[in-house]
Amino acid sequence: IATSSMATELIKGKKIDEALTLTNKAVVEALDGLPPAKVHCSVLAEEATEPTPVEGFVQDDEKKEFRVSTADGLMEVARVINAGGDTYATYNIFIDADIDMDGKNWTPIAKASAGTYRGTLDGQGHTITGLFIKEYGANGMGFIGYAGNGVVVKDLHLAGVNFHSIKPHNGTIIGRLGNVVEVPVDSYAHIIGCTVQGSLATETTNYAGGLVGEIISTTIIRIKKSFANTHLNCS
Repeated sequence: IATSSMATELIKGKKIDEALTLTNKAVVEALDGLPPAKVHCSVLAEEATEPTPVEGFVQDDEKKEFRVSTADGLMEVARVINAGGDTYATYNIFIDADIDMDGKNWTPIAKASAGTYRGTLDGQGHTITGLFIKEYGANGMGFIGYAGNGVVVKDLHLAGVNFHSIKPHNGTIIGRLGNVVEVPVDSYAHIIGCTVQGSLATETTNYAGGLVGEIISTTIIRIKKSFANTHLNCS
């Protein structure tokens, strides 16, 4: 009980990334030592702060990539990128299976205030079905909320999309694209071999599109072999 209580005190008020650095040694030192027979309790306290693995989600920091094969895994990618901000902005994402998102309320990857995603999202020809967003209350609604120069989305298929926003900058694949800087040739944005089927409703007439909501003036995007069969309702 003492080790668990001390672990709680040590991580209280810290950010998640900081809390995850807790060690059993720190717990022992904070308690001014433990009898040898009780040191294992401090190890249990450390293990209690470790995140529970999410099925279908693999994060490889050495390769700077995420691999996803389940709905929960896809939700975890968005959570990690949104919590980490620019830390994961250039990590690549690989979709390793068809994914059914039925029953999930999607939060965009790189949502407003979480930076811009600039990596490669490779669907590998798989389909994500049933992406749903209800009454999204921030700018930049889409599978990816904010994307920057250099982003690549390829071989991804979205079916049964149902997005509803009360703010501007809304698309199905990307809500808002671009950085307010000049664009070098090697950092164009790309959407390649992607398809979207579904509907997008927004309560504003500012910036809505089938694939991308807004493309700011300093951004160049190349779209190849991609289309959206999407019902847009802007009120």
